[in-house]
Amino acid sequence: MKFQARLMPKKLLIGLGLLILTALISYIDIITGEIPSFNSFFLIPIVLATIYLGLAYGIAFAVISTILVIIKNFMFGAPLFNLFSGAIFRFLAFLFVVLVVDKLIKQYQIISNFKKERDYDLGIAKNVLKLLHCYEAQAFKDYLIATKIVYAKEIGGDHLHLRQLNGRLFMLVADISGKSIPAALFAPLLHGLILQLTNQSKDPPSIIVTLNSQMAGILPSDAFITLFCAYTKDNELTFANAGHEPPLLYKKEQEKIIELISSDRLPIGIKKEIKLSSKKINFAKGDVLLMFTDGISDSKYFRDKPFKRLKSIIMQNKDNRPQVIVDEILKKALPADKQQSPDDDIIAVCIKRA
Repeated sequence: MKFQARLMPKKLLIGLGLLILTALISYIDIITGEIPSFNSFFLIPIVLATIYLGLAYGIAFAVISTILVIIKNFMFGAPLFNLFSGAIFRFLAFLFVVLVVDKLIKQYQIISNFKKERDYDLGIAKNVLKLLHCYEAQAFKDYLIATKIVYAKEIGGDHLHLRQLNGRLFMLVADISGKSIPAALFAPLLHGLILQLTNQSKDPPSIIVTLNSQMAGILPSDAFITLFCAYTKDNELTFANAGHEPPLLYKKEQEKIIELISSDRLPIGIKKEIKLSSKKINFAKGDVLLMFTDGISDSKYFRDKPFKRLKSIIMQNKDNRPQVIVDEILKKALPADKQQSPDDDIIAVCIKRA
């Protein structure tokens, strides 16, 4: 009731304003004389009344406008037959406009409500996907870790899994082909399988091969998943790469950057059976590992020379914290307009051995 009471003065003011506008149009109509085309200006208050006050008010203003037109024509001596036949025609024309405007308003309200419900549902889905990104970096005192996830749409298919596994740092970055809802639908399934497999095996190739055998029969024929999987133990990094963008490892001792590529780079879901072997590399104090998805390498800035430019950023910031490296990369990869989304989903993970 209080809400309605607050609205009444506003509606009353709009109604009075439109009545004054209608009277002004009628006055000008009388002054201009027999100019039929001026009658169309009555549509202004009629349309505004329908939009801001509702259907009933729109019809009321159509009636008022018709009466004012009848009065004007009567003052200029129009024959009675023409007077009333013309009035009926004008009223029907006004009424048609009112009904069309009301129909458009209702359609707009339906679309607007649907968009609100969609945004609400996507908001929930986005929060759920955030929970699926397993991130327990605070458990590792020997590593400095920075991550960033940006979706091209409201939600996406890039996936990050970073957690402690039997005293080791386990890391996995995956990119489900496609964007938004179609890609995001497979993220919960992928997350569940990763949790299950990491509890059974610590070997990256075994995890990837088993993931492939289970996902190959589920993914559509045109879909696939690129994936990089690794874990650290002491000063060693064991990894396997299934068609994913090769992570970059800066070696402090040699002052060089290495691309982490496996022998078989076939993504998950292309074949029912794949063979994959792991590789091992030294991961010593001061070394920096950068993992990322193709939302970065395919972005406008990095597209032409992705690895050269990424390596340049790492070398320029090799003595800084990982967050600085991630921020610099995202500054280049994301559109300059903050309101604009990237062309593809983005994950950037930087790990520095402390």
